[in-house]
Amino acid sequence: MSEAQKQRRAKRLLSMAEEARERTRAELAQTNQRLHDAETERQQAERRLHEDNRGAGCSADWVLADLDHEHRRRELKKAFDVEKKAQQEVVVAEEKATAAHQKHRVFERFHDNIAERIKQTVRRKESAEADAFALVMWSKQQAEDDD
Repeated sequence: MSEAQKQRRAKRLLSMAEEARERTRAELAQTNQRLHDAETERQQAERRLHEDNRGAGCSADWVLADLDHEHRRRELKKAFDVEKKAQQEVVVAEEKATAAHQKHRVFERFHDNIAERIKQTVRRKESAEADAFALVMWSKQQAEDDD
């Protein structure tokens, strides 16, 4: 496999790693948004739970108020559960994003190493050609000086 083929493959791998990194970044942003939404919902549920609009009234009103209060408690518990799940999803998304970033860095270094190797090969070839040309010119000069 030629160096140019290796470089094209490395470039393809690098672009695939870049796409994967961008995808995981987008997923991380989405999970962070879901976490923010869950936190907001939990805060609203807490605020609703602490609202106490009971007043003087008959026992049926108090029973309804207690049932409403219990419903708000369940909503708060559900909001806590959703928030906890969102936090776990953020941790997983961060791990994926970190892994994708590290993989991208590896392919980036791989691509750069191949490109540098190609440059060095070209420089060596040009240097060898220049040396050969200089030797021919020197030999020609020597032959003319001997005449």
